[in-house]
Amino acid sequence: MWNDVAENYRKWAEFNRWYYRSFCLFISQHVQPKFIVDVCSGPGVLSSELKNVFPAAEVVPVDMSAKMCKFAKAIRADAHRLPFKNSVFDLAVLCFALHELDVRKAVEEVKRVLKKEGAIVIADLNSKTPWMFRFFAEVFLAFLISPEYAKNLEMKWRTFPDLELLVSILKECGFRIVYTREFFDVWIIAKKI
Repeated sequence: MWNDVAENYRKWAEFNRWYYRSFCLFISQHVQPKFIVDVCSGPGVLSSELKNVFPAAEVVPVDMSAKMCKFAKAIRADAHRLPFKNSVFDLAVLCFALHELDVRKAVEEVKRVLKKEGAIVIADLNSKTPWMFRFFAEVFLAFLISPEYAKNLEMKWRTFPDLELLVSILKECGFRIVYTREFFDVWIIAKKI
């Protein structure tokens, strides 16, 4: 699906660059990384904003979609089997990525590539978002990106773990929670113990 929607998704991401910028500014209040992996980078808008906010840092985008990798100049790789050595990164960012992955497996893999006290930062779906908002989002995204993408997102939105379960999984995987926020999305910062 991702190769099929890559161009429309890139346009959507560019239109929402403000969100990625605010997310990166939020991250900068909590960590000052030198080596960052953007897991499931998509078209690279977040990666470019990470580079803007952290100009001295090296940002490595990773994605499975060949077309997304072309946009982002990313490494093509599976988020469940990242092609990096252990304990390499100071920061791993998963921005609207975790809902597309096996949560526990992805968190364990991110933990493997993070240095001790390295941070994982997550922005993702909030399964407690009211159904009316989800309905309008599905209609809007079906028109802007694709009906298949919108249906997939709605299903993930309903079944994705809530904030409490995500926090529990992170703790079980060896992370210390630093920050959580819940609105129409959830934001989490956790550090590898």
